[in-house]
Order: sequence, then structure tokens, then C-alpha cells
Amino acid sequence: MVRRRQPTYRPQNMCWSCWYTWYPRGKDFSLRCPNCGSSSVGIDLTWIIMIGGLVGIYFAASYWYIVIPAIIFLFIVSKIVK
Repeated sequence: MVRRRQPTYRPQNMCWSCWYTWYPRGKDFSLRCPNCGSSSVGIDLTWIIMIGGLVGIYFAASYWYIVIPAIIFLFIVSKIVK
């Protein structure tokens, strides 16, 4: 029987020089890239940016889904009332 590995919940590190991503051992942040040895290393924000974009699109779409029909309705009512 094959045992499945537990998923890691630590953030991935990302090298800004060679764009390599990895999960660090032990700490949540590495000082050097294991691929190229560069010290320009940060936390990978790809998933955070994508989720934030999707949430923004959802709220923008739901806002316009409500506002545009209300504007059209008020425009029609204002023409009828005159």
C-alpha cells in the first residue's frame, strides 16, 4: 500500500533571479536559492494574487449585475412619470 505524503502548508519560496520555486526545509524562509545561489529570494505570491483577482472580479461583476439594471429601471421610470 502506498502512503500519501501530507501536504505542506508553508508558503513556497521564489527566486527573483531564475524564477525557481521550492518549499524550504525547517524555516518558512530561505536566504539563498538552491538552484542558482542568488540571495534575491522572497515568498511566492502567485496564488494570493490569483485568488485576490478572482475575488475582485466576483465583486465587480456582482456590483454591475445589480447597478446597471437599477439604472435602466430608474431611467425608464423617469420617462414614464414625465
